[in-house]
Amino acid sequence: LKLGQVYLNDGTWHGTRIVSESWVKQASGKHIDTPYSNIWTCGYGYQFWMSPYEGAYRADGAYGQITTVLPKQGLVVAIQCPESGDFDNIVRPALHEHLLLPLLHERTTFAHTAV
Repeated sequence: LKLGQVYLNDGTWHGTRIVSESWVKQASGKHIDTPYSNIWTCGYGYQFWMSPYEGAYRADGAYGQITTVLPKQGLVVAIQCPESGDFDNIVRPALHEHLLLPLLHERTTFAHTAV
């Protein structure tokens, strides 16, 4: 979560520069196309997977450790899913369908009603 927050803040942590803003842009941008087979394979940066949400990217770890950075929404979402086996069927409904999509819809609705 903290790493995601540093990247969301363009390389700073509590006002202290940790990495350069140019590195954040390079690392979180798509550099490699990946075969599209599901929502998790949208390209790859420097240790970050691109996400299907506009401008978003993820750091994935073993057994469902996922940190998703959503810059346009100003959000970082981190989960720990200590499951093994059919990872895609465990995490996709939990993370994508039940958490991120409703959260993104709520933030978009709030932004439109707040204007």
